[in-house]
Amino acid sequence: MANLDGPKGFFYHSGPNRLRHYDVDSSNATAIFVGDAVTMEDDGNITPAAAGGVIMGISNGYLAVSTAGKVPVFDDPQTLFWVQTDGAGTAIVEAAIGNNCDHIAGAGSADTLRSGHEIDESEITAATAGFRIIDKVNTPGNAWGANCKLIVKVNEHFYQTTTGI
Repeated sequence: MANLDGPKGFFYHSGPNRLRHYDVDSSNATAIFVGDAVTMEDDGNITPAAAGGVIMGISNGYLAVSTAGKVPVFDDPQTLFWVQTDGAGTAIVEAAIGNNCDHIAGAGSADTLRSGHEIDESEITAATAGFRIIDKVNTPGNAWGANCKLIVKVNEHFYQTTTGI
């Protein structure tokens, strides 16, 4: 049976469960949804992370577009998350464990306030990328292939880079 296609962003899986609150300024052009990968801007505020960039962590809160406030973020580099793959490109297989991948910053839902971020299945690589694939989520109805739910770790983490903002 095929995996269901329902991107909802990143979910906490295991590891350090540290949440820190980060500022968002009113110039944010994109709402921040629960489960979004976020990054830090030069001014110290956070914003949704684009694919291929450094990642601060995963949002655990929602903040509307053009709204100043604070958002809780899972920001420990050792925290593991689970997330769905996008189902485009070559279907993901078990041999992807240990490889890296970027995410797709899909639009969040104004109804559920959940993220639309998911893993870009066509970008599985040994080269540097935003996330490291740890395993497949071991739940009924989740198989290797399109829209597989994976356990991942932030690979290009803000707190593990050698350069500051």
